[in-house]
Amino acid sequence: GRGTYAALPPPPPVPSLPETPSARGSSALPGTPGSSVPPVPPYNFAAPPPLQSGFKPTASQTREAIGLCQSAISALQFRDHETAVSTLSAAIGLLCSGAPPPA
Repeated sequence: GRGTYAALPPPPPVPSLPETPSARGSSALPGTPGSSVPPVPPYNFAAPPPLQSGFKPTASQTREAIGLCQSAISALQFRDHETAVSTLSAAIGLLCSGAPPPA
């Protein structure tokens, strides 16, 4: 009936980090003792371009950025985060200045 689902308790919260005694300690992040900043990934992507004052993307640029974001989602579904970051950077470039960042 309708009341079946209402009687169920809510699911337990899913922890974002593995349950380890050192998850909050200084030894939780290898390579950065005493730091809460995660280690730098082995690849280096350029920072997004600054938003140009007064810039507004055209409808065409917005549609292209949407397509790039959809491509990034597809890349993530295949666990290809490097392609996703590159594609999202291009979308951000279109939305900030009208041009994707240099490769």
